Amino acid sequence: MAGNASDVETSQGRIIRYISMAGGAVAKAIRNAAQRVYNFIRELQPRETLICILLFAAWVGLFAAGATVKSQPIIENMSPNNFLFYLPAIAITYAYSNIAFLALLSGSLGGLLSNLSLNSYITTTKTTLEELLKGSNSRSIAYQLEPPIASAIRSFAVYLLYIAGISIVVPGSGGKGGELLVDGPQYIRIAGIISAVGFAVGYDPTIFTGLLARLSLGQPASDIDQAATQEKQKPQS
Repeated sequence: MAGNASDVETSQGRIIRYISMAGGAVAKAIRNAAQRVYNFIRELQPRETLICILLFAAWVGLFAAGATVKSQPIIENMSPNNFLFYLPAIAITYAYSNIAFLALLSGSLGGLLSNLSLNSYITTTKTTLEELLKGSNSRSIAYQLEPPIASAIRSFAVYLLYIAGISIVVPGSGGKGGELLVDGPQYIRIAGIISAVGFAVGYDPTIFTGLLARLSLGQPASDIDQAATQEKQKPQS
């Protein structure tokens, strides 16, 4: 019994350690991103500032429409004769088409901010792009150099993965006509998660690869502990 209790405590300790590592990695990534965003905001050109404001305003407007306007009455009033008339309203208010636009906007905003922050960093530190591409963060730099449209498409892929997961986990769910419907709280959670992940992969997808590497998800916990013990037992040179 004592051995089982000890194993449970050890497992709980590992879980707590992994959660702490994940929280620390996420906090560090957010802090670094916020610092870099702050650095380039001071040097933004009027055109770049306007684009950022428009993207953010569009995201807020779409989110407000999706959270407050119900699409079901519009869908019920739609017919083949007035389909084109109602199509824009449905695209904006129907939860999953609305979230698709939010994903595109989040990815575009993340890509634009990462590109601008990189340019600001190069200008501030007098570092050349060639030097950065030869460094240890060359992959991250390459992602930050890509145009915002590439970031938007990558963010949209996150949305597609979510939709695919929904169709597999809850096949056939939805409203009377077979359409997937969500209530207000569900919409806020889904839109928030997809927008946050979409912004992150648009800004720098290596954030997630770095987090997974730190957690060492590909190794069993016993292997991690054994490797740590062997490292401690190595003779000091």
